[in-house]
Formats: sequence, structure tokens, C-alpha cells
Amino acid sequence: MPSLNEVIHTDPIRALIYGVTGSAKTMLAGLMAEHEELSPIYFLDWDMRIASLRARLLEQYWARFEVDTYRDIKVPGEAYSQMQAKVENLDYKKFKTVVVDSMLFMM
Repeated sequence: MPSLNEVIHTDPIRALIYGVTGSAKTMLAGLMAEHEELSPIYFLDWDMRIASLRARLLEQYWARFEVDTYRDIKVPGEAYSQMQAKVENLDYKKFKTVVVDSMLFMM
């Protein structure tokens, strides 16, 4: 059985960033790109505000993101189904961080 120390160092970080609209949750998630140990990042963009990172995040970090935007266009629930298919087939060895922004728009 692994020691607690081994589990702590190998278990991924799981976090929920919560706050009111405009409290810089997307920016906080985007800042993870500045840290090698947290990037590359797969970003599930539900609120279509990922572009706000371009204004604040240095261009040298943009390549550390892969972004898919999800929104129902014709059929309610179609975006969720598309996201579910993507997540089931996502190469988790490629990404160190996965961000869902935002849960409000996902529901």
C-alpha cells in the first residue's frame, strides 16, 4: 500500500473556483498556463469568455491551451453531448489541467 506522501505527490489537484460574475475566475484558471507543472490546459469554454485571456495573458502562453467552445445551437442538450463525447476520448496524458468554464452555462 502506498504511503500518504506517495499519494499526495501523485494524486492530481481537484479544485472548484467559485465566485460572482466578473470576479476573474477565468483569469485565475488561465494563469495556470504560466506554470509548467499545470500546463498544457484543455479548456471547455461554456460561457464564451476565453477570449478575455488574450487581453491579460502574455502571448507566449497561448499555445499552452486547447479550447473547445460549447453552446446549444439547434437542439437543447447537444453541446453537453458533444462535451461528454470529447471528455470520454480526451488524451489525459497530454493535458495536466482540465478547466470547465463555467458550470452555470453548462447546465
